[in-house]
Amino acid sequence: MADDWSKFPVASGAADDWASFPAANAPPEDPIKAEVRKELADLKKSGVPIGDGRSRQFLQGATFGFADEALAGLTTPLEMIRRGTLSPSKAYNYAKAREDILLEDARKQGGIGGTAMEALGGFGTGLGLASKGMTFIKPGAGAMANIPRAAGDGAVFGALTGFGEGSGASGRLEGAGIGGLVGAGAGTVAGAAAPVISSVGRNALGWLSATRDPQGFANRQVARALAESGMTPQQVAQEVAAGNAAGQPYTVADAMGNAGQRMLSNVTKAPGYGRTMAVEFLDNRQQDQGRRLAAILAEGLDAPKTAAQTRAAMEASRSQMGNQNYGAARAGAGAVDVSPAIQAADNFLQPGVTRLMNPGSQIADDSVEAAVRRARAFLTDGKSQISDFDQVLRAKMEIDNLIDNARGTVQRQLIPIKKQLDAALEAASSDYRMARDLYRNQSKAIEAIDTGSTAAQRGRTEDTLQAFTGMRPGEKQGFRAGYADRLIEAIQGGAMGQNKARPFTSMAMQTELPVIAPQRSGVPMMAKIGREDTMFKTRAEALGNSKTVENLNDQAAAGVNPEVIGNVVSGNYMAAVRNLVGRSTGALSGYTPKVREALARALLAGDGATLEPMLQQIASTQAQRDKIIKALTTGLLGGSTNLATGVQRKN
Repeated sequence: MADDWSKFPVASGAADDWASFPAANAPPEDPIKAEVRKELADLKKSGVPIGDGRSRQFLQGATFGFADEALAGLTTPLEMIRRGTLSPSKAYNYAKAREDILLEDARKQGGIGGTAMEALGGFGTGLGLASKGMTFIKPGAGAMANIPRAAGDGAVFGALTGFGEGSGASGRLEGAGIGGLVGAGAGTVAGAAAPVISSVGRNALGWLSATRDPQGFANRQVARALAESGMTPQQVAQEVAAGNAAGQPYTVADAMGNAGQRMLSNVTKAPGYGRTMAVEFLDNRQQDQGRRLAAILAEGLDAPKTAAQTRAAMEASRSQMGNQNYGAARAGAGAVDVSPAIQAADNFLQPGVTRLMNPGSQIADDSVEAAVRRARAFLTDGKSQISDFDQVLRAKMEIDNLIDNARGTVQRQLIPIKKQLDAALEAASSDYRMARDLYRNQSKAIEAIDTGSTAAQRGRTEDTLQAFTGMRPGEKQGFRAGYADRLIEAIQGGAMGQNKARPFTSMAMQTELPVIAPQRSGVPMMAKIGREDTMFKTRAEALGNSKTVENLNDQAAAGVNPEVIGNVVSGNYMAAVRNLVGRSTGALSGYTPKVREALARALLAGDGATLEPMLQQIASTQAQRDKIIKALTTGLLGGSTNLATGVQRKN
């Protein structure tokens, strides 16, 4: 069968018509744009230069897609003259069509280089906005906190770019929406990548910077720790000055808390003079902790003497005052009637008296009867009784001694006799009451020494404070002497190297000490104890924990690493390389021996007078670096947003 298709010859030019089918069916180009396109084509044929496409792309990126509108607006007056029209809107349409065509041609011909120029323009604008503080990203806020802020910046940049690149009201709104979404995604990625890039850059430049300026590098590390601590340079300087004024070698590392303590551990874990300096300082300071704490308690509790010394001084004072006061009482005393006291004894001993009248009973006195009978014997022999003031006073003192050394059952029977003697002596001398009350109060103050000593060893806080607050001033002073004596004794008996301040951080001590101490010294005492606890924690953080890191660093300094040698001998060269790289990370990141020495000096500084200016300068340097990091991050957002929207535009 013949080929029937041969009857239908292909018309001339049919293939060309088929190839042009999509163009023929595409919507016709805007007449103004078609006219401008023809004019530009004629200019190109005549060799007239039209402009640098990459410069145009850079400007487009720098303005987030609004450069074409801006240029069209600037050239509108020229178009009005050239077109011979009085309509600015008509002239603007021609100018805008011209800018659109030129930008399209630039993007077609620019390729990757042109896209990079647009990204560079966005980077520059991002830097400018960051320098003016017109972005969401905050310096020093941390990577996780800045990621959502970076997404917000990216969304704004993307929406602006999408709106600027759009055409017409609906096109611009659609472009802004898509651009905002794309920009938010790009901002999230850029925000997450920024700290990684920054860290890599710091590590790459760390060694060079540390070698050139060890002190400057160390200052930047102190500034970073200062920012992490949340304290201002003034606060740190004030705490250091207050500690040293109180006789405590307080340092910058102590004042900054965990941030400063962890920074100091970077010094003590690696070999070098910095470690030697720090370890010697911390060890010497710790050895003196017990002496400082003892002085703090003695001063804070107003107990400069031991309990034994205080007791001896109080007893001597009581004896001296008693002699004076009782001497005055004797001078004006009359006869003393002790019959009421004898009657108080007979009221208890009446059965005994009856027995004396009945010789047939030979039952002996019990201990209570014997004590009462002895007290009665001081006053009378059964035929006569004493009446001289001095004799009665001595008898009363003997009965006082019996009461002090007796059991409760005996005391209950002797106390009525004593009271009757007190009343008789008071009736015989008007000065006796004053002498007696003073002697009694002094005796109670002496007894309070033992009460305070017991309270420092056992008992609940509520009971201790109730007993203390109910005492007279003299008794409180005795209580403080006994209380402080036991606490200082425990401090002096503590092992070397232990935290002797730790017991005073308990809830009981934190509650008791400020109340028992005199009001003027309670708060300063607690602040000093808190500093001692912090100083111990600084040493523990710097010198404690595992020694593995120190051993590895010592091996690195000595040039000997058994693990590396073992891997080489066994043929595991990749593992050996990893060991070497890991061992050199500290030096490559900038922690050279010189830097660690400078860091030790800065963190262990304790001169409050010169400290604040130094910390202010360090903090301002760090703030400037934070601004630079923010600017670079924002610039990265501007550039990445332009790249992302460019990819979206092509697709």
